[in-house]
Amino acid sequence: MEVTERTESLHLGKRSRDVVENIERIHFPGASFADVTWGKGAFWGYGPLRDRVVGLDRAARYGCQIAADCRAIPLRDGAVDVAVFDPPHQLAPSKTTTLRQ
Repeated sequence: MEVTERTESLHLGKRSRDVVENIERIHFPGASFADVTWGKGAFWGYGPLRDRVVGLDRAARYGCQIAADCRAIPLRDGAVDVAVFDPPHQLAPSKTTTLRQ
């Protein structure tokens, strides 16, 4: 990673939720979030931060509250403070994944 004057903070962790918790604490304390690529919700862990997240994904499962495509988010302006887009990444998509289509 190249460090520039635009870098405000850096956190290394073993789990994505450790990084997310630190970003929330430093940059968005007390904020509400929309995770528009929810997946299984593992990004948020199972702590109090997860209670402030509205999950959206193509199917409402694994704790996701709203079935929606991330290209057409059905939330009114100002419904949440921060939108998080963490698209799935697959090295070898299966025949049925959107990435393959």
